[in-house]
Amino acid sequence: MKKYLLIFLLILAPVLALAQGKYNVKTYYEITPKELLGRLAKANSDTLKINLLNSLITNNGNINDPGSNDTSYITRIISINAKAHVIVDQPYKLLLQGVLTCRKKDYVRALALYKQIVNAFDQQNIDALNVLLQMRWLFNITNKQDEKLAYYTQKLNYYLQNKQYLNAGACYHCIAGYYWSKGDENTAINNYLRSGELVKSRFFSWYTNEILVVGDGYKDWGNQDKALYYLKMGYKQLQNEPDNDEDDEFALSSLAEVEYRLGNYEKSQRYLDTMVVTDKKHDPPIPVDPYLYVMRGLNFVALNQLPDALSVLQFAKKNQDTTKIGRAGAFGRYDVEYGFYKYYRAVNDPVLAEKNLLAAYHFSLSGGENDLRFLYLRDLVKFYGSQNDLEAAYKYTVLYNKLDDSLKASADKNKIASYEIAQRENAQDEQVTQLQQQHAVQEATIGQRNLIIVLSLVGLAAVCVLVVFVYRQLQVNKKTLLSLQQTQAQLIQSEKMASLGELTAGIAHEIQNPLNFVNNFSEVNIELVDEMELELNSGDKDEAISIAADIKANLEKIRHHGKRADGIVKGMLQHSRSGSTTKEMTDINALADEYLRLAYHGLRAKDKSFNADMVTNFDPKLPQIAILPQEIGRVLLNLYTNAFYAIQHKEQMAGINYKPTVEVSTSAQKGNVIIKVKDNGMGMPEHIKEKIMQPFFTTKPTGEGTGLGLSMSYDIIVKGHEGEISVDTKENDYTVFTISLPL
Repeated sequence: MKKYLLIFLLILAPVLALAQGKYNVKTYYEITPKELLGRLAKANSDTLKINLLNSLITNNGNINDPGSNDTSYITRIISINAKAHVIVDQPYKLLLQGVLTCRKKDYVRALALYKQIVNAFDQQNIDALNVLLQMRWLFNITNKQDEKLAYYTQKLNYYLQNKQYLNAGACYHCIAGYYWSKGDENTAINNYLRSGELVKSRFFSWYTNEILVVGDGYKDWGNQDKALYYLKMGYKQLQNEPDNDEDDEFALSSLAEVEYRLGNYEKSQRYLDTMVVTDKKHDPPIPVDPYLYVMRGLNFVALNQLPDALSVLQFAKKNQDTTKIGRAGAFGRYDVEYGFYKYYRAVNDPVLAEKNLLAAYHFSLSGGENDLRFLYLRDLVKFYGSQNDLEAAYKYTVLYNKLDDSLKASADKNKIASYEIAQRENAQDEQVTQLQQQHAVQEATIGQRNLIIVLSLVGLAAVCVLVVFVYRQLQVNKKTLLSLQQTQAQLIQSEKMASLGELTAGIAHEIQNPLNFVNNFSEVNIELVDEMELELNSGDKDEAISIAADIKANLEKIRHHGKRADGIVKGMLQHSRSGSTTKEMTDINALADEYLRLAYHGLRAKDKSFNADMVTNFDPKLPQIAILPQEIGRVLLNLYTNAFYAIQHKEQMAGINYKPTVEVSTSAQKGNVIIKVKDNGMGMPEHIKEKIMQPFFTTKPTGEGTGLGLSMSYDIIVKGHEGEISVDTKENDYTVFTISLPL
């Protein structure tokens, strides 16, 4: 009887699971559509057929056009399930309706349907990676970017909570696309990296795609070394993946552009030649991208192979006109007109060169391509400088410098996405935590050993044995004390490096503008010197004198901006200098103002969405005082960073009426210089106020602070400068730090 009951339960279990809607449809990743179809032809069970068909739908469809999906796979699932009743097929019925709606180009209704489709897949616990990626195309074509960000952020939180990491990876990818469209490459790359990390162990080919996108992102952001690193990594991984020609071409075209930007024209040409070979492998063939031939033309110009350059550029123009493609590349790459500009500059035809460069520039304005706009403006400045048209050169120089230098500046090896920096900082934080734990263990060990000494003194009768024991314990304690001192030195150095990192991010922003002016006017002067030599050789002395005056005016501007950059660098070197005991007469107002701006830009470099009001009330009659400026600067940077941290966290919880503000004031009172730093952030409870100057005490979450910043500040002010530092605070209202330094 028991045997028959067991058999009955085994038969009943899957039926009950199906009735409750708990059957999980399986998706096969890392399997090509060709192999999936081969398995489908041999499948002999309805469940396996449904799993294979689901993989063809949700894993291998066209992510850029939902309407191109093969509806036969969807209808086969519905048909098989109508007889076998293996799954709840509502998600597939909705998906069929959504695909057909896309084919009718009713994209607004299709977007609403796809939201229902995702919810239906979620209810059945079925991966919806491809459906989520297709939805981003519908958000884009209906121009609902803000709604797109809100939707994928909400779904991301849901998938992370439910450990559906492939769906979460798709959400990160779509969020990255939003930030990319807004010109925020830092946040976009961060999200692409997060997407790759989530899918790496589950769907490696998708991870490879994310690596290539990150490499292409660094290329356009200006860090070509990082671009090469990721693009070569992704391309190497692609060699182990069959039937992945589209990603091959993406990798090769991006590698070709990076090498072109680095001046390695022959390497760039070799990548393009490889790309042409892969184009021929397509079955059916794909349309030839004019961008491929524009890049070839640019390389031919750089290599002085001008007839070849003209031939491929004319082919690119003809292909663009035939295929009605308005721009050469899908990712903001060079226009055909820009290729002709380079060609006509090389053959010394300034009229056609100017015409094509202006056309390329206006294309970049209409397409919102800031990276191309940045490049074309720079070339316009050079071109008009070489033509001695200083009015036009100045006009485009002003436009060039109005572009966001932190987003689209020239190549910068220091541009690294904050996600990568955060990973490094997490490793450093773990080391700091280990040191803190060792510190606590060592303190406890010292207490235990001292207790043993006391008990030994009471318990041991023999004086000689007692002396030996005490002597040995003292030696151990000396070693322990030395270890504690070394640990403290390591932690203090970690805090100093943390403050230096905050300072560096701000300085990077401050120094870019003067460097842009220096570079631009230097390049214009080179062109003017060539012009002056020609005029002198031709005997036109008056024109040569006029050009010399222009050169002199440009050099004055170079010297002005060079001194500005030099001042910023000297301030940086002074901050990083250690061990100096020589005090200098210092303008406190200038010092406080400089570090306020650097701290603010340092935080903005990590979080561009953050904004705050900075109010300064500096006493204009404040006398200079003798201090160690790099040490007082470190104190101010620490106080400013804490203040911005407090208002940033309050802003996340407060309502829209909250206005984050940091106020800084200076004054002279009773023989002392007073500096006050006030924020309207989180404040502190009264019982914490007495502890904040203690070493290792911090109000920040674990891993976000060492607890040494205010302790070091206290030592610098009180012990190093014989001053005072105090705090006044009210919880959820404000915090004021007051520094008093003797005149």
